[in-house]
Order: sequence, then structure tokens, then C-alpha cells
Amino acid sequence: MTDGSERRLHTRVDANLVVRSRALDLSELPLLASGLGKDDPAIPPLNLLKTTHRVSQFTSVNLSLGGFSVNGDLTLSSEKAYSHGSDVVLEFDLLDGKPLVRAVAQVMWVRPDEDRHQIGLMFLLIAHDSYERIQGFVHKHIKE
Repeated sequence: MTDGSERRLHTRVDANLVVRSRALDLSELPLLASGLGKDDPAIPPLNLLKTTHRVSQFTSVNLSLGGFSVNGDLTLSSEKAYSHGSDVVLEFDLLDGKPLVRAVAQVMWVRPDEDRHQIGLMFLLIAHDSYERIQGFVHKHIKE
């Protein structure tokens, strides 16, 4: 049995970061489409004033340039928002003294992990500056 690492395009590093997310609202798609191909695309905020979706909080297990593996209690959030293929808005702090990173990601997998769930998230839309900051975080935390 393999661990799936041969399919990975990016190096993953252990990361214990707080990740907040919510389901992407269909009304936000035009905003996202307008940002495709731009270095600094418009990514919806997490604030609840413009959406009815709940914000969920997870802890990252690992991070790569391609996305996250996070761990959390799905009973506290909407199961539907975290099913395979769902799109979510993410916000997280890289602990580098800079603003929070926001991105849009797709749920690639969900699996039980004791009394919680582990979720694989692949970045779909992220600012170039945020991507470079993640790259710096990964390089800093690679175990030699």
C-alpha cells in the first residue's frame, strides 16, 4: 500500500495553523471569475454579513503550495460544505507578521479521524503574494 506521496506535486510540511473557512456562495462566482489570471484576485471575505454560511475553524496538519490537510469537528459545522468537490473560502495566519492569507479551495477528500474529521483542501484561487508566502513557510519548515 502506498501513502499517496507519489501523486503529490508539492512538498508538504507539518503545520499547526488555525484555518477558518466557510462554504463558497454561488452569488460570489462572478467576483471569483473576474479575478482569474490576476496576481491579486478578489477573494471573498469570511464575514457573515454577506452570507448565511457558518464559519468553521480547523487546525492544519500539513501545508504545501497546493493546499492543506486540516483536522476538525464537522459536527460543529455544515457537513455539506465539506463534502468532496465542495468549494470553500479559507483564511489563515502564516505567523509571519503579515495579513491573513485568504484563498478559495476545493475539498478533495474527507475522512474520519477518531472523533474528528481530516479534510484535504486544494487551493483554487490565491494571490501571488500569498503563494510566495506559503512557499517561504514550506521552505523554512522542510525537515532535513
